[in-house]
Amino acid sequence: MRISVQPAKRNDRVKIIFDRPMTIDDVQIGLQGGASLLVVAGDLYNSGSRFRYTLDLTADEVGLLISRLD
Repeated sequence: MRISVQPAKRNDRVKIIFDRPMTIDDVQIGLQGGASLLVVAGDLYNSGSRFRYTLDLTADEVGLLISRLD
């Protein structure tokens, strides 16, 4: 999985902040069929800091992603 970021107001500098295969430890399944994806990655400005990013998807959103694969 690759995560890239760039400033919203300028279409210039793109930075890849995460680039490795997703593992089962990165995913948590919710009680109602949703899923959370948690990664620890850097930031856009090379501050050396690491941040925890969480993407929360509802069951409907997970279904939408799966339907796009068909």
